[in-house]
Amino acid sequence: MNNPDNQLIFPIAKIYKEEEGKMEEFHLEVEQDFDEEGWKRITPINTDVSFMKTEKAIVVMLEDFTCDLEGSCCRCTKKMEIHLEIPLITRDFLFKKPEVVEDNFDLFLVDLKQMEIDLLEVFRQEILLHFPAFPVCSPSCKGVCPVCGKDKNKAECGHSDIEKVDAFEPKVEIIHPFKNLKNIIKNDNS
Repeated sequence: MNNPDNQLIFPIAKIYKEEEGKMEEFHLEVEQDFDEEGWKRITPINTDVSFMKTEKAIVVMLEDFTCDLEGSCCRCTKKMEIHLEIPLITRDFLFKKPEVVEDNFDLFLVDLKQMEIDLLEVFRQEILLHFPAFPVCSPSCKGVCPVCGKDKNKAECGHSDIEKVDAFEPKVEIIHPFKNLKNIIKNDNS
């Protein structure tokens, strides 16, 4: 590994010189951080890695990808942990950029000058893809009251659902444009 800040850069000169179908396999345990706001990695990332040479790429397969993250529940803001477990991740690191690129976020290239592959973006994308959209400490978490801020898991605060809505939305006068239509039609027919 060439860069101590990025533990996910791997030399591929040896496998690049091999024939198609040649594989390298190893177990990886890294302490790489991703600076995701509000969440930090609390266990190393563990995965089994395979590099396989094909005609146009190095195929990278990650099996049994796991790590634990710590952050806050989006309902009650208590500290919580999430265990991520991804059975299989596969990416092609191309030797040459294709003429037409459909999605730049899915384009991975081998650095042929340095003869290395950087897996940092693959790991970051997979963690984000498998991370829950709204992480909660438990499905039954009631969260905090938006009116008074009390933790509703500990005790009810007495505010109703109507007060919740009123606390965030300004009072708006409802306009009924057809309210007097009946009277107008009745007067026109007279």
